[in-house]
Amino acid sequence: SVNSEPGKDKGSDTMGMKHRVDFGVYVFYGSINTQLAEKTGFTNEDAEKIKNALVTLFENDASAARPEGSIEVHKV
Repeated sequence: SVNSEPGKDKGSDTMGMKHRVDFGVYVFYGSINTQLAEKTGFTNEDAEKIKNALVTLFENDASAARPEGSIEVHKV
C-alpha cells in the first residue's frame, strides 16, 4: 500500500513508487557496413531477418512497467 504523506513522513506501509512516462518516442539509426558484411558472410537475407525481428521486438514482452500494447514499432 502507499500512503500520501510526503518525504520522511511516509509510513512504514509504503512499499515503493511507480513512475511512468505517458508518451515517449525512441528513435535509433543503424547501418550495415558493406565491406564487413561481405567479409563475414552477412547477406541481404540476414538484413531482412533483422528488420523483421525489429517489427516484432515488443511482442510477448509485457510487464508491469510495459503493459501489453503500450510499446510498438511504427517504422523500420
